[in-house]
Amino acid sequence: MKNELPRRLFHACSCLIFPIAALLLPTNIFFSALISVTAVFLLLEIIRLKSSSVNRWFLNSFRILVREKKEERGLTASSYLLIAAVIAFWLLDKGIAVLSFAFLAVGDPIGGAVGERWGKKRLRGKSLEGSLAFCLAALTFGIILNMVVHITLLILLVGVFSATLVEFLALPPDDNFTIPLLSGGIMTLVKFVVSTL
Repeated sequence: MKNELPRRLFHACSCLIFPIAALLLPTNIFFSALISVTAVFLLLEIIRLKSSSVNRWFLNSFRILVREKKEERGLTASSYLLIAAVIAFWLLDKGIAVLSFAFLAVGDPIGGAVGERWGKKRLRGKSLEGSLAFCLAALTFGIILNMVVHITLLILLVGVFSATLVEFLALPPDDNFTIPLLSGGIMTLVKFVVSTL
């Protein structure tokens, strides 16, 4: 658990950058910066994966943040996070995109820590205690953040529960990609259905 703490803190901070920046910066500046950072990061990832010496240096330098088995031969979680951010803030309502990344930023590390420490009831490799912690953390932070983004309570609840379910199912390719995009997409669908009633 101690080995996972730096990774979880880094994960929470890096995920929170997107909602904070989206709320503070003008949309065109935020999105231009997001695309630029993502393009540069993916270029560096390609170089790393093509060069074994660069890859070894990267894994040794950032060992505390990298899950070597998963990320040694493939994209890092940060790459999936950046790609998801570009898609979410391009296609989704800004408030929904902000919430979907907030759920990931707070729920995922807290759920992982609780599941690792107190998780006893396991299903498909995930603990029910960790999933409950994810849900409560995402809901609490979502309610606080909703004072700024003003999404209806129904859509907020749907987003929290869908994010929790996606995290529990551990869908490929990576939860940094699936949690914000699927929970954001489901919130968008519910918002559309409600608006047509």
